Amino acid sequence: IVSVDPSLRRNGFSHRTGMFDLMTTNDDPQLVVRRGQPFVLELTLSRPFNQDTDSISFIFYHTLANYPSVGRKTMVAIPLAMQAEDSTENTWSAVLDKSEGHRITVFITAAANAIIGKWQMEIDSMVKKQGSNNYKHKNLIYILFNAWCKDDAVFIDGAANRKEYVTTEVGAIWKGSYKQPHSSLWKYGQFDKNVLDCSLFLLEKISKLPLTQYGDPVLVGRAVSSAVNSPDDNGVVCGNWSGDFSGGIKPSEWIGSPKILRKYYKTQKPVKYGQCYVFAGVATTVFRALGIPSRTVTCYKAAHDYGCSHTIDIFVDDEGEILPEISKDLIWNYHVWSEIWTKRPDLEPGYDGWQVVDGTPQELSDNLYRCGPAPVIAVKKGDVQKPYDVGYVYSEVNADVIYWKYQGLIQPLKLIKTDTVGVGLYISTKAVGSYEREDLTDQYKYEEKSREERLIMLKALRASDDLKSRYYLNERFNDVKFEFQVQDDITIGNSYSVYLNAKNVSKIKHKVTVILRSATQHYHGEIQNIIKREEKSMTISPDSEEKAVMVLNYEDYSSYIGDDIVYHICALCKVEGTDFEYFAQDDFRIVLPSITIKLEGAPVANKVLYGSAYFKNPLPEKMKNCVFLIEGPGLKKGLKYKIEDVPANAIAKVNFKMTPTFYGKQTIVAKFSSNKLNNIDGHLTVVVAEGNIHRNDVNTIN
Repeated sequence: IVSVDPSLRRNGFSHRTGMFDLMTTNDDPQLVVRRGQPFVLELTLSRPFNQDTDSISFIFYHTLANYPSVGRKTMVAIPLAMQAEDSTENTWSAVLDKSEGHRITVFITAAANAIIGKWQMEIDSMVKKQGSNNYKHKNLIYILFNAWCKDDAVFIDGAANRKEYVTTEVGAIWKGSYKQPHSSLWKYGQFDKNVLDCSLFLLEKISKLPLTQYGDPVLVGRAVSSAVNSPDDNGVVCGNWSGDFSGGIKPSEWIGSPKILRKYYKTQKPVKYGQCYVFAGVATTVFRALGIPSRTVTCYKAAHDYGCSHTIDIFVDDEGEILPEISKDLIWNYHVWSEIWTKRPDLEPGYDGWQVVDGTPQELSDNLYRCGPAPVIAVKKGDVQKPYDVGYVYSEVNADVIYWKYQGLIQPLKLIKTDTVGVGLYISTKAVGSYEREDLTDQYKYEEKSREERLIMLKALRASDDLKSRYYLNERFNDVKFEFQVQDDITIGNSYSVYLNAKNVSKIKHKVTVILRSATQHYHGEIQNIIKREEKSMTISPDSEEKAVMVLNYEDYSSYIGDDIVYHICALCKVEGTDFEYFAQDDFRIVLPSITIKLEGAPVANKVLYGSAYFKNPLPEKMKNCVFLIEGPGLKKGLKYKIEDVPANAIAKVNFKMTPTFYGKQTIVAKFSSNKLNNIDGHLTVVVAEGNIHRNDVNTIN
């Protein structure tokens, strides 16, 4: 063997790996292929190949194996066959394609369950009854999972699904609230420089997953769940929900995974800072880089059930304020996790498909901060004892919420309210092929209050080891009916109002005391700052109604504008002369402006593209320390622009330029931050026309 041509362009196209930076770099490119599918090698020989007297064998061994072993599947020896033979999907093969002069072309196929990662290749050649020669290929061969191979556990049907969940580089993560959901674009960038190497580094150095398990997507998924957070293993991202982000970057300022993963790969220290959507975005990038179909999923009103009782117990005082020292359970305004698509051979039939994998460090699972993979169908069926962590995910999307009035250590708890429909709302992901929202709620749970949903809840409760059981409100007082609401579609900078309507349906008058309160709430459910509190008294005549209103002006809440701030409102009502108390709470997110992106001319590959990003300042005051961040085709590091202060109701604008390097559908993302407004974003999807030929022009975004 004189030399080996890895046929980068041909293999990159057929294996959908040509976009990897490893394949396109001018500095020592490496071959990246997917298991269970033939890849091509062109061998140059010292003389023409004689099928009658010459024999060739390929030896592959995994670079992480200290002692490569055929029995442990970390070493494989394959003789070159002259023609394809019938074989099982779990075997490697080498088949001669053609022989022309001093060159032969061979097809190598890694087993559909092969260990993923970096492999070294050697080739032994010999003539019958003579000595052998050994050729060591200088470059590594990366082998990944294969969603296109029906014999691979991660195979997913449908070309559109494979494109969306494996090769699409820009996605949308849903945030906000279930009443006002909005999406922020996230650059997964799984093909970017160092991303694949960092993903494999996480398996090797951080997860401590045994090498022999690298071929199992279920165990790889569990390993990645642990490796993307840092509390117990110095993984990729350091979580921070304190509001103090000194020494790092605000979670909301990240607009993609590649920068985070490159920084981690370089320093091997946790990157500061992240929250649930950052953990999920990074995990999804790692999965797609490794070849596992993955997507990010947002659950509004997601419960954090510390005791895994499948109930969320919340305790309030006489003012209607939640007591955090007692109320350990939380309801996040929204929570984001990842899903991966894989078979579950470790379980009985029926649990293949989407699996929840959550990288946010919330609870220990087998002594590490990780969650999943939990089959989504098991969550819906209430199979809370199935691996992995199905019980925890079930509570996140379907726990019942119980409100208790706490009156002191020696006083009995008073049940104020039971909410069986307030958890697990509007479960969302990016739709296939568009930036629209796809609703996944019915995949996780039966319709609220339906017979099936209640039976599943009882099934889950019976399986719990917690002593808590179901509680239902037995309300005897029905004289006064209450309705609590806040006006919809509140735009930042404007005033908003909170309403409590009380209707007396009895034949006697009632006096009612009402406490209305508005506060800021972090998206994970913790109450932060009281904005305004008002106490009112109403005397309601028989068969009539009264309304209590609290108005909040911009001046009331202007000091509490921040990243992912949600506004929490609550009402506590007492009917004098009775023991009846009414408690209600809600939350909402004020509508933020969106950035508009405009381009000068049509985008063309390898041609400078000029554009601008802008929006109107909706605040009645000046914005300072204004920064635009731009991500788009041809930008490996992104662009950062500091602009002058933006007066009230003025336009914040920046001009930018970039040079797309590939043609096809691509996305430009803009993000804005300032001393007053943060997390302002926008995007524009464009189709880049073919321009000058790129050396890997066969690999388009499509």
